Amino acid sequence: MSDTEEVGVEEEKPKFKPTAPKIPDGEKVDFDDIQKKRQNKDLIELQALIDAHFECRKKEEEELIALKERIEKRRAERAEQQRVRAEKEKERQARREEERRIKEEADAKKKADEEAKKKSALSSMGSNYSSHLQRADQKRGGKKETEREKKKKILAARRKALNIDHLNEDKLKDKINELHEWMCQLESEKFDHMERLKRQKYEVTTLRKRVEELSKLCSRTGIALMSCRSTARREPPPAAESRLACPAAAQKPNCDRLGHTPDEATHTVAKVVAQKKQAKLRFTLQLTTHVLKHATRSF
Repeated sequence: MSDTEEVGVEEEKPKFKPTAPKIPDGEKVDFDDIQKKRQNKDLIELQALIDAHFECRKKEEEELIALKERIEKRRAERAEQQRVRAEKEKERQARREEERRIKEEADAKKKADEEAKKKSALSSMGSNYSSHLQRADQKRGGKKETEREKKKKILAARRKALNIDHLNEDKLKDKINELHEWMCQLESEKFDHMERLKRQKYEVTTLRKRVEELSKLCSRTGIALMSCRSTARREPPPAAESRLACPAAAQKPNCDRLGHTPDEATHTVAKVVAQKKQAKLRFTLQLTTHVLKHATRSF
């Protein structure tokens, strides 16, 4: 019961009742003046914010203009650098060509002087020998010059000049794609040639091994055949000795149609078989050597 009564007492506490503000005594308060002052203050703050915004915007515009000017200046400087670099590259190429031409002229002059010295030295050795040597030198020199001209023509056809000074961005991208495709094609051709070279080297190695094996086998077969022939020449067959010792044994029917005894017939058959094997090995060796020479020339 006591607990219930305490709860009831707590619930019956008086509530807070707000009271109206009291008007101060003395002079009257001008609310319109307060409102005007507040509005003026707000207007001043708003005007300050607007001025700060326009000031910030003005600074940003000035920075943007300065950035555009720097970009244009940098672009002009880069164009000037590219132009100067292109001029230097052209001068370097021209200087290199001039040096190469001077070197070739010096080499040609030196070679001509050496040839003149050789001809003057060989003129005393005999007119026939000198004329023959001159014809050989001219023939060899003409062949070298022809090969050199062929090489120059091939390099001139393959070498492409890069005229990219007047190209814009899109055309430069197209040029880059074209060069990339060309490099991919060259790499694929290089890979094909390398694979072909590996295959040909393997074939040449295999053929050389076969030639060595056939040469060894042919040499062993030839040695055996020579030993067989020498043995046949040194030792007559036993049947012939018996016929010579006893003429009556020659009348016995132990010979074939050609008049050979069984030992002589076996020896003749072995000789024919050995000759056939040797001929077959010789033909195989010649064929393999021919194929090997043809494969070596293809390099």
